[in-house]
Amino acid sequence: MITVLITENTDKKTGHMSTDIHLNRSPMEAPRARLLKEVLREAGVNAYAALFTPEMLGHTEDGKPFFPDLPQIHFSLSHSGEYIACAFSDEEVGLDLQECSRPRTSIFRIAKRFFSQAEYEAILALSADKAAESCINDSGSDSPGNPDDPECLSLFYRLWSIKEAYLKYLGCGLRGGLDGYVPDPLPSPIDIKADSSSMSCNTTDVKPNSPSPSCSPDIRKNVILRGRIRVLRDNTEGAELSPAQYALLTAPDGYTMAVCANTLPEEISIRHI
Repeated sequence: MITVLITENTDKKTGHMSTDIHLNRSPMEAPRARLLKEVLREAGVNAYAALFTPEMLGHTEDGKPFFPDLPQIHFSLSHSGEYIACAFSDEEVGLDLQECSRPRTSIFRIAKRFFSQAEYEAILALSADKAAESCINDSGSDSPGNPDDPECLSLFYRLWSIKEAYLKYLGCGLRGGLDGYVPDPLPSPIDIKADSSSMSCNTTDVKPNSPSPSCSPDIRKNVILRGRIRVLRDNTEGAELSPAQYALLTAPDGYTMAVCANTLPEEISIRHI
C-alpha cells in the first residue's frame, strides 16, 4: 500500500509559512520533521520516530532524502503553496503536489519548451484560440490561446505533477528532463471533485510496450486516474528512464497531486494530519 500524508506547510511555533525546501536547514524545518515523524509512526517504528531529527536523513547525489537506518521505508516529499505532502511505501515511490496558480511565464511557452509534443498539443487543443498557434515564431515569444483558461491550467498542472512524480520516483530530479516520457493515457481537465465521473485504468498487467490500458470508473475516491508512464527514449543526460505507473490523486482545493511507482497498489491512502 502507498500512504500519502498531507499537512499545512506552517511552523506551529511561529505561525509562519515554511519556505525553505531543504530538510536539513533550520529554522523552517518543523512541518517536514512533523510529517516524517508521522511517517515513521505509521510505519511502526515509534522508537525511531521519537528520536528522529532531520539531521538523521541521508541524501542521494541528486538530493533525494532517505532513512539510512531504515532501507525498508521509501518516501517522497513534495511541497507547494500552503501544503506539504509525503508518500511512503515499502518500494520506491514518487510524489508531487502542485498549487494550480497561474505561472509568471505562459503555460503554452513552458509546455512547448519542456513537454513532449503530444502533451503540448493536448494543452493547446483546449484553447479557444487554437488558430493563434501559427503566430508563434521560432523564439516562442508569442503564446497561443488564453493562459488563464481554467481547463488549460488544470491539464498543464496535472501533466506537470505526474511528470514530476515520475522523476522523483526515479530519484534523478529534473536532470531526467520532462520530454522523454508521457503519461498514458493523458489526463483530462475534469473537475477534481467530480469523483463519480473520474476514470481509472487497470494497470496491474501493463507491459512496457502494450497498448494503453482500458479505463473504467474508480470506486476508490482517492484516485482520479490511473495509467502508465510511456518512455519515449531510453535515457536523458545520464538519467535512465524506465516504464512505470502513475495515479492522479485527489488534493486540496486549488491543487493537483500525483504519485508514481514501478507498480501501484490497489489501495492508495490519503490522510490529512
